[in-house]
Amino acid sequence: MQTATLNKPTDDSTPPDVADRLVVLTIEYAGERYQGMQLQKPGVPTIQGKIEDALLKLTGQHYRIAAAGRTDSGASARGQVVSFQPVTELPFDRYVTGLNHYLPNDISVTRAQWAPETFDVTRDARSRHYRYTIVNRQSPSALLRQQAAHVKEHLDETAMAEAIIALDGWLDARPFTGPLPADRNPLRRYDDAAVARDGDIVTIDLRGSGFLPHQVRRVAGALVQVGTGQMSTAAFHQLAREGAPGEATLTMPAAGLCLMGVTYDNGILED
Repeated sequence: MQTATLNKPTDDSTPPDVADRLVVLTIEYAGERYQGMQLQKPGVPTIQGKIEDALLKLTGQHYRIAAAGRTDSGASARGQVVSFQPVTELPFDRYVTGLNHYLPNDISVTRAQWAPETFDVTRDARSRHYRYTIVNRQSPSALLRQQAAHVKEHLDETAMAEAIIALDGWLDARPFTGPLPADRNPLRRYDDAAVARDGDIVTIDLRGSGFLPHQVRRVAGALVQVGTGQMSTAAFHQLAREGAPGEATLTMPAAGLCLMGVTYDNGILED
C-alpha cells in the first residue's frame, strides 16, 4: 500500500495552499471522564467532541476530525493521531498552544504537522500499539487507579509470555471480540506481542494492523487467566488459533488500556 508522506513542521511553517493539505495532530489523553474517542449523541463527553469544540474556539470554524483508532470508554492514549482539512492558514505552534489553551487538562495536543489531502489517518496506518497495564499486588494503587487494572492474585508472567507467542501474524480475532457485522473482516495482524514485569507492574503490549472492539481487553483477560493458573498456555494457543467467536469472555477494565502510538509506512509518526 502506498501512503502519503507527512512533513515535519518548523515552528512557523504554513502550507503554500491549505486547500490540498491536512493538519495532523498527535493527541494524549486520560480517558476516565470520557465515553471513548468517537463522537456520540449531544451531551455525551468524548475526546473527539472536546477536540472539535477547541478547534471551533481557536479558529472560529466547525471541523470534523478523523482518528487513527477508536478507543473504548475510559481508555487512554499517549499517541492518538487525528486529522482535519483546514480552511485558513495557522502556524503550527498555534495549533499546539492554542488548542491546549481551550482543551481540558486531561487532553493534550503534543504535535502538529501537515499531510497531503490524500493521506488517510486511519487506512494509511501500518500498525497500532496498545499497552495494557496491571498492578499485580494485594493492595490497589491509589496513584495508578486510572492507568492500570488491579489483580491481587500473583501473575506468572513467564507463563503469560509463553502464551502470547500464539499471537503472531494474521489471525481471526473473533475469539476475542463480540458479534461483528457479517461484512466486517475479522482478520487482524499481530506484531511483536509481549508480556513484561517491572516490580509489581505487568504490561501486555500488542502491536498490529488494527484491533476489533474490546479485542485487547479480552486478550488481556485470557492472559490474566493464564497468569493465575485458570488457563494453560496450550489452551490459550488453541483459543488464539482455533477459538470460537466470543470464546474469550473475561474483559479487563478499560482503565488499564492505552493507545501508545500509531505508525505509518513513511516512518514519520513513530511510537
